[in-house]
Amino acid sequence: MAGSFGHMTNDDGTPYDSTYGNGSMLENGGDVTEALEECYGMIWWLAEALAYRDENPATRQALGRAPRDRTLAYIETASASHLEGVRIGKGG
Repeated sequence: MAGSFGHMTNDDGTPYDSTYGNGSMLENGGDVTEALEECYGMIWWLAEALAYRDENPATRQALGRAPRDRTLAYIETASASHLEGVRIGKGG
């Protein structure tokens, strides 16, 4: 995948910086679309993993996954906290 998360980050998970920032690695609309799709999928996968972990065992067994509203609540919290997430991602 040409526009993947790996093109936006270094091996240690910090943001990739070049002369032109991430733009030099995400050089066309297809790359950007792929990167956004990958990040979107990662966000939903991680949020559901958190929500599933917090569900009681009976609900997990009955549903097989976390309730969507609980997963969405994690995403909304992450969105509101994105600047803190950037700081954490940069190792600060």
